[in-house]
Amino acid sequence: ELRLERRRAARRKSLIIRGICALLLALICVLTFRAFAGKAKAEDQAPSFKYYTSLRVEAGDTLNSIALEYMDDEHYTINAYVKEVCTINHLDDADSIRTGAVLIIPYYSTDYIAY
Repeated sequence: ELRLERRRAARRKSLIIRGICALLLALICVLTFRAFAGKAKAEDQAPSFKYYTSLRVEAGDTLNSIALEYMDDEHYTINAYVKEVCTINHLDDADSIRTGAVLIIPYYSTDYIAY
């Protein structure tokens, strides 16, 4: 009877070890799949490069209208874009642009331009 009990204990221990190994293997497979899936997704998207250009303010232009035309939704919200334009151009607030003024504005492009 002691022998039988030892065999049962050894089987239980073996089953627990096999179960843990199976769970670890499944976890490794899931993590590996996620890593490759994320890489494939990133490789599908073309890289974008940040550039700056100058823009002459025309009658009726506002920083919000400029943001809607030039900002990239992937990198900015309208408020963040307007804030960056104000910072670059040393503007106190978004209402301080005037017709004829020249602003430096950021934009993104997938084209690489070597200067």
